[in-house]
Amino acid sequence: MSNIKHIITELGVLKNLSIGRRPSPQKLIEYKKRVSKITKTKTTADLLLEKIIAKDIKKNFNISDIPGIIRDEISLERQISEKKLIDLTYFASIISKKAIDKKLNKFELCYLINTMVNMMSLSEEDFNEFHKKFRDFESGNTDSPDVEE
Repeated sequence: MSNIKHIITELGVLKNLSIGRRPSPQKLIEYKKRVSKITKTKTTADLLLEKIIAKDIKKNFNISDIPGIIRDEISLERQISEKKLIDLTYFASIISKKAIDKKLNKFELCYLINTMVNMMSLSEEDFNEFHKKFRDFESGNTDSPDVEE
């Protein structure tokens, strides 16, 4: 499990980060009872208990449940890009909620969006480039949807 990386160690926030889930005290008692029945020496019992606990930790270790884990098959740049897109989606939801709270009709919503596009000097070419880059990003052909200028 030592080859697992977390984003905060990769970015230098923490030097080391240990991630693991220990068995409950009840499980430990259960393991000790089982081990004591099948072993004769304390040394053998300790070794077997250690192996059982390690196996249990490995079995219960679900990488997808831990936020910030860097998976080998996905680059750090892609994970940061995905996080940025989540933040942008949240930002868009805030703007959308404000527009809905104001009870804007479809014409007013279109006007709002069109005005924002114009104020940001976005063109149809920009949107075409966005769609191309975003398609590539979604299909995994690139690690970042950012447009380099």
